[in-house]
Amino acid sequence: MSEEAKVWLEYGEIKFSKGHFNRVKQIILNDLLPLYGNWKPNRFNLEFIPILQRRRKEINRRNPIALAKNASVNRVTETLCAILNFSAKQRRIPFNPMRGYDKLPDDSKEMSFWEPEEAVSFLKFLNNKFPKDSLDRWVYVVFLLALHTGLRAGEIWGLQPIDISRQKPTIFVKRQWSTVSKSFEMLKGKRNRKNRQDLPYRHVPRSEELRLELERIISQRNIKPEQTIFCGDSGQPRGHDSFADRFQRLQQAWGGRVIRFHDLRHTAITLWIHNGVNIKVVKEMAGHQSLQTTMKYVHMIGGSVEEVSELCFLDFSEPQKPIEKLA
Repeated sequence: MSEEAKVWLEYGEIKFSKGHFNRVKQIILNDLLPLYGNWKPNRFNLEFIPILQRRRKEINRRNPIALAKNASVNRVTETLCAILNFSAKQRRIPFNPMRGYDKLPDDSKEMSFWEPEEAVSFLKFLNNKFPKDSLDRWVYVVFLLALHTGLRAGEIWGLQPIDISRQKPTIFVKRQWSTVSKSFEMLKGKRNRKNRQDLPYRHVPRSEELRLELERIISQRNIKPEQTIFCGDSGQPRGHDSFADRFQRLQQAWGGRVIRFHDLRHTAITLWIHNGVNIKVVKEMAGHQSLQTTMKYVHMIGGSVEEVSELCFLDFSEPQKPIEKLA
C-alpha cells in the first residue's frame, strides 16, 4: 500500500492544487500508512471497508471523546479509493478492490443563521467587552468582518493590509490560510474550464466603519504588508480551532442563541438577500461554485457589490426587520 500511495502522490503533486495535495498527503501520512502501509492492495475489499469506516469514526483529533463526522471518514476512504483506482488504471494492480463501496451518509448540521437583531445584539455585547482602547479589540473586528463580508474562516485569517481598498467600499479576497498545511491556499471556487489559469478571486463589500476598524488594527499593531491582519504575536496567522472555542465561550457569556462560526457567513449572506441584493451578485460575493448553492438562501432582486456597502446591515440605532426563515 505504501508504494501505491507514493506513486499516487508523485502524480498528485503535479496534478492537484497545492491545498488539495497537502490535505490528501496528511490523510495518507496520518490515517492510512501508520495502520495499513504494509498491506497489499487486494486486502482493501468491500468486506473490509465497513471495518475501516468504524475504526476511523472513533478517531476525532479535535474532540477525543466524540465520534468523527462522516465527512471526515469519507475523506479517508475516498483518498484510499483514489489511490487504488489510479493504480488500476496504471495496471499496477489488476483492479480496484474498493470499486462500488458505499460512503457514509451526510451527517452535517443544518445550515443556521442569526436574525438581524441577534447579530446586532452580539456585536453590541462585543463592542462593550472589547472597547476601542482594548488590546483585544481585534476579536470584535473579526466578528464585525464576518457578519459584513461573509468571509470563510480561512479567508479571514489570510487577509492582508493590501486587500483593503481605499478607493472602493470593497475588500479583495484572494487567499485563505490553512490550519492543516500551515500555508496560504487558493480560495474555494470552481475554475473556468476553458481557462484553467483563472483563479477564484472575488470582492466583498465593506462598510466605512469596518475599514476604519481594520486600519486601526494595522496601525496600532504595526502590521507589515506581507503579514496577515489578525496574526498572532509571532507574526504568523492565527489558528482557527482556538478562536472557534473562544466564540463558543463568548456566546455563552452573551446569552443568545448559539451557532457555529461558519454560520456567521450564512448570516451575512441572508442579510444581503434580505436587503435586496441580486442573487447573481450574492453568488459572486459569496464565492459559490454554482448558482444552485446560492439559491438555497432565497430569491430576491437588485443591488451590486458596491451598493451593498451602502446598506446599513447592522445599524445599532434602528430596529431591523426579521428575515423570513428558510424552509
